[in-house]
Amino acid sequence: MPDPIISIASLSRTEAFPFLFTATLSEASTSEVSVDWGILQDGSARIQDDVNIGSGTLTFAAGETEKTFYIFSQSDSIDEADENFTVVLTNPVNATLAGGENRMTATGIIEDNDGSGSDLALFVSDPIIHEGDSGTKQAVFEIRLSEAPTSSISLAYQTVDGSAVAGVDYTAKSGTVTFQAGQTVATIAVDISGDTTTEGDEFFNLVVTPNSSIANSVEDSTGTAYLLDDDAGSGNQPVVSLSGGVMEEADYQTYLYFTVTLSEPSSDTVTVRATTREDGSATALSDYYTKYDTITFAPGETEQKVIISILADSDVENYENFSVVLYEPTNAVLAGGEDSISATGIIQDDDGSATDVSLFVSDPVVSEGTTSGKQVFFELQLSQPSSSDITLSYSTENGTATAGQDYVAKSGTVTFLAGQTVASVGVTLLNDTVSEGDEIFSLVVTPNGSIANGSADSTGIATIQNTDVTKQTIRGNAANNSLSGGVGNDTIFGYAGNDTIVGGAGNDRIYGGAGLDTMSGNAGNDIYYVNAYGDKVNEQPGEGTDRVFSSSNYNLKANSQYIEHLTLTGNANFNGTGNMQANIMNGNMGNNRLNGLAGNDSLYGRGGADTLIGGTGNDRLYGHNGYDTLNGNQGNDRLFGGNGNDVLYGGNGNDTLFGGAHNDRLYGGAGLDTMSGNGGNDSYYVDAYNDKINELAGQGIDRVFSTTNYNLKANSQYIEHLTLSGNANINGTGNMQANIMNGNMGNNRLNGLAGNDTLNGKGGNDTLNGGTGFDRLNGQLGNDRLNGNQGNDILNGGNGNDILNGGLGNDQLYAGAGADRLIGSAGADKMYAGNDNAVDTFVFNSINDSRAGAAQHDMIYLFESREDQIDLSGIDANLSAVGNDSFQFSSAGASANAVWIQTSGSSIMLFADNNGDAVADFEIELVNLTSLDGLDITL
Repeated sequence: MPDPIISIASLSRTEAFPFLFTATLSEASTSEVSVDWGILQDGSARIQDDVNIGSGTLTFAAGETEKTFYIFSQSDSIDEADENFTVVLTNPVNATLAGGENRMTATGIIEDNDGSGSDLALFVSDPIIHEGDSGTKQAVFEIRLSEAPTSSISLAYQTVDGSAVAGVDYTAKSGTVTFQAGQTVATIAVDISGDTTTEGDEFFNLVVTPNSSIANSVEDSTGTAYLLDDDAGSGNQPVVSLSGGVMEEADYQTYLYFTVTLSEPSSDTVTVRATTREDGSATALSDYYTKYDTITFAPGETEQKVIISILADSDVENYENFSVVLYEPTNAVLAGGEDSISATGIIQDDDGSATDVSLFVSDPVVSEGTTSGKQVFFELQLSQPSSSDITLSYSTENGTATAGQDYVAKSGTVTFLAGQTVASVGVTLLNDTVSEGDEIFSLVVTPNGSIANGSADSTGIATIQNTDVTKQTIRGNAANNSLSGGVGNDTIFGYAGNDTIVGGAGNDRIYGGAGLDTMSGNAGNDIYYVNAYGDKVNEQPGEGTDRVFSSSNYNLKANSQYIEHLTLTGNANFNGTGNMQANIMNGNMGNNRLNGLAGNDSLYGRGGADTLIGGTGNDRLYGHNGYDTLNGNQGNDRLFGGNGNDVLYGGNGNDTLFGGAHNDRLYGGAGLDTMSGNGGNDSYYVDAYNDKINELAGQGIDRVFSTTNYNLKANSQYIEHLTLSGNANINGTGNMQANIMNGNMGNNRLNGLAGNDTLNGKGGNDTLNGGTGFDRLNGQLGNDRLNGNQGNDILNGGNGNDILNGGLGNDQLYAGAGADRLIGSAGADKMYAGNDNAVDTFVFNSINDSRAGAAQHDMIYLFESREDQIDLSGIDANLSAVGNDSFQFSSAGASANAVWIQTSGSSIMLFADNNGDAVADFEIELVNLTSLDGLDITL
């Protein structure tokens, strides 16, 4: 019985409504069926801003034929064209995908619901197909409208060469595609020519020309067909391909996905190593996290992802790029039969309002080959579509490779049609049969005024790997061997015994094996594999960039000052120590301690709870997974916590600290530091007023602990809490958040500013200013001044002789212990005397502080007659006379320009008239008081 076929349909939904995608089987299976799903970053919808990223596995129990999954879109108030994203199905088990390829896709269309104009958008798909060995296949481009048109729409299209050439790899095609009224989907099929030539992955474009009815113009009007190599493999070995992606930088950590595919399922486990390469305008650890990883395909799987974390910043800048490189496959070969392949990732800036087009030229790496005629392809990529054609001139330029000997010089122009973002230039290589090192040459593309990043990344460097030198594999045995390589890129295995191994010239791989081994790579970029702390590695100055992979504790300094990189392998809790070089050091999945020592080092904790110590130099430390401790020590360091509740110490120098996800603690240390906690409830420890803290909305509840004056508003409007540390007389300022601010044991000034703040003076004689909002001020110890300012505030004097001023609003004032002065100011305030023998004074400076009428007057609680005082001396008793006149106390009741009292239930009412009509203009209610006389009032 044949396997069932899996299908999935495209969907359209209004912005903010969820997408419920349905995957179906053509028939029920007697076995369990599964398939992976995910979202591709290849549409106009922005991941996280427009649509939530997602992935998972659908599992059909025996007999089931339908499974569903949700993808959620986001709402905004922007009037924009409809947008799209792509859902991809891969790695089917006990089933095949419709179309017979290793992946299939469906489109999700987000229909805009803002504004009243047309949002009709055009989307062209990016088919991926293995070309086959003979005959023809078809690359089918899906042309889709976001909404049904009310009248017919005709659009012209044409194919455009990339690295795939019309007439050789595919059949050129042009014409017109017409959508009848109500029609939203059309297809254009292009014939693909199969061959058995071992070559890299290739691509060509289908450019559709939008007309005035298309709201998104050229934004997604070009589709790129990728022809994946399936000829480099032999026997049952599949071919590994790699494709890049585009991701918009956000105000939080995002992810850029590179796709790794196999040409066919394998019955064996397939692995390939992946690493980032800083070969473009993006800066590692500033714009993205670097990565060294092993990608694993279980038997039957054909697609995996390399996931790169993209870092947020607030810089207005051009779009930037970097590469991911695949190398060292097992049970597979790389596309084109090369030793390594790469793809470009583009980071789109989200700061500012620029929509400029940037140009990126790739840096290909290719083996020379045994005969002349092989081509190396430079990929030219625009960061986004241009609304008009762009033509750029180019020419090759010698490096260590020479035109006429190593390659054929080439110059000319390349044109990007409106909407097209990818093109290529192929250069022919010459085999000179000379045993020599790797060589390089450049392709220099001349940018014009349309290219925003100018010449920043307009030159690509091709590396020609020499194939004229013999590569040896040398194997020892259980004895104490002396093994030597030649001038090629050799692989040497010592096995058991105390071996002495010399790599010789070339980029060698040396495996010491069991025993205490002594290894020397000599010239070239060598890789050592050690498994004992006593294994000795020797390197001298100028002998290349070398790496040690260790399954034990390892100290580079104890071996050589000229080894650059160290990677700990396995899962055990090992430690690594650097040397004077600019080391790159990688932990494993255990709890590692990495110490960079001298040099500008880069330390990566990977898994486990790691401790990373930069040492001297300007270092970069990245904790990655686990609860890590990072210490920059000396120098201007950059620390990245990654996942987990991390602790980051900047040390001396002007450091930059990024907490990453979860609840981190960031200590800037000496110097002017910049700290960003990112997600989670973070705590910052600062010791300089100019230390900068960056927090964004929705990134948790964060705290600052400061030993100096500190201003939250000057750093970020999204930091919630501030605590002043130590005993010094320092000040703190809040922001628009509902801040909790704590003083120290000194005399502090705390300003809450906007938001509903809580200010705690702690020790010392403090001044607390609530600002706007409904604030809570607690003087606590010392003789404090509390000012509620605006809003309905609560003021607690605490211990000491305090002054409480409610300001505007209906406030509550609590005197606490000590002889306090309570000033309600405007509003219907409630004021409470202290429950002690001290004299509390209730001060009224204006007739407006407590107007007549139950809804307007102030209320005083716990007042003690002949102990506490009501001070009316600040109010002018006679508005018709010059000067500030004092009230008279009238025991006979209401009287002009006087104060009188009256019992009302369990309260005593105090009235005052200041306009001479003997009618109360001012009143106070003293709650639960049985007696009051003129001696309790300062007139």
